[in-house]
Amino acid sequence: MLKELKNLCVHYHIDGRLLTYRPEKSKKQLLSKWVIENALNNGELKKGQAVAEITAGNFGVALAEQCRKINSHLYLVPLGVFPPHIIEKLNSFDNVTIINAKQNRNISSLKQTLEQVIKNTHAYSFRQFGNNRQINFYKDLLKSVLSDVKIDAVFEKVGTGATLQSIKEILDDSQNRTEYYIAKSLPLQIETAHLILSLDGIKQVHPADRLEYNKFEDILIKTENLYHLDYAKLSLYCAIEWLKQNPKKTAFVFIGD
Repeated sequence: MLKELKNLCVHYHIDGRLLTYRPEKSKKQLLSKWVIENALNNGELKKGQAVAEITAGNFGVALAEQCRKINSHLYLVPLGVFPPHIIEKLNSFDNVTIINAKQNRNISSLKQTLEQVIKNTHAYSFRQFGNNRQINFYKDLLKSVLSDVKIDAVFEKVGTGATLQSIKEILDDSQNRTEYYIAKSLPLQIETAHLILSLDGIKQVHPADRLEYNKFEDILIKTENLYHLDYAKLSLYCAIEWLKQNPKKTAFVFIGD
């Protein structure tokens, strides 16, 4: 993976260092393990009890792994439409049921569907869209990584916003003068209801040139391993575009799904 990222930087004529942090699993796997273990320890969840969650995909796959370990059925409410590789992964589990909301991109509709599933199945839910506890989880995970690094800009694809908020709080506490960006596919305003974090001090960016972004996606597809980075793809593209306009500066993108 590191070699491929370096090749990508060479392709775009970007000079600099690639700083890496490699926990034993992806951030979604680490979060899901923490969520389930905490719920078991606090008595919020019993082994064999159903679990329900809204997810864009990766957190759902990670939760499925954890639920299988405790013989729990998992009900997933998709945010949007799951991409093919996520469906393939979920189909490999015999403990997962997908429940579609009437409006699969409307956060209110998704939450109503989730609450109905919880009521019908007596499921436990972390309710990740709105649960601030994951911010502290990511702060604990990333604090040591960011302690001695000067960062001029941070990019994160729109999601719960928990990773971006945790990075923002860490860097703000260290008095770093950092710009923060949410990367999104279209030039549409993001409703605060979709996110955990406040949008104060957060800029929104998107690929201004769709043709150029398509070329970028082609490069990722031809580059081994990188085409799997669906969650980070927009963030990575916007960071590269920013670096081209801001030479000698440092951008941070959390690549791990």
